[in-house]
Amino acid sequence: MSETSLSQMWSDVPDPRSPRGQRRPLPAVLNLTVLAILAGMKSLLAIARFGRDHGPDLAIALGFKRARFPTKSALARIFRVETRTLRSTTLLNDYLDWPGVGQVFELERVRRFSDGTEQFEVVHAICSLSREEANAELLLELTRDHWGIENSSHHVRDETFGEDRCRVRTGEGPQVLAAMRNVAIYLLEEVDAVSKAAACRRLAIHPEEGIALIS
Repeated sequence: MSETSLSQMWSDVPDPRSPRGQRRPLPAVLNLTVLAILAGMKSLLAIARFGRDHGPDLAIALGFKRARFPTKSALARIFRVETRTLRSTTLLNDYLDWPGVGQVFELERVRRFSDGTEQFEVVHAICSLSREEANAELLLELTRDHWGIENSSHHVRDETFGEDRCRVRTGEGPQVLAAMRNVAIYLLEEVDAVSKAAACRRLAIHPEEGIALIS
């Protein structure tokens, strides 16, 4: 490993979440993801359970400040893509019997989840802020807050890490998890075991050795 640890390199990874949605540090989430993959976890639910099963000491070691691991749904918010389109107008202001109306807007949301499903939602809202006070970008932010072979690379990715069976298939999730698996494959070279699968089994029992690999 280089002098710069993997945990330190995560700090340069852009966080896709809005600032108000960053309840858990992204480097800690990525540490958990890689460590869980090293231990043989193959799904977001398994990654979340891996963290929960190993308790607060592991959470602190990985960088979670409140010693609490993210749930599956919290992980899914990072490994999913949501497309939002907002249209606003002031043309309806004079027709609405609503005191203090500044503009009316329509928000269309398309969510692509890790299980391959899609969810469509259209919301109409009245806002007291004028277009000068709140443009489309600010309205999007406000609404977000409101509504809140075994050792070969192919074999390791497919058989050991279950890549082909992974249900995360939409948006940026597959690319992110593929990158995490590449990191895990590299780290497994440091484990004294007869195979990558054996190395994963060892790290599942001794997660502290996995922490040493990413620290």
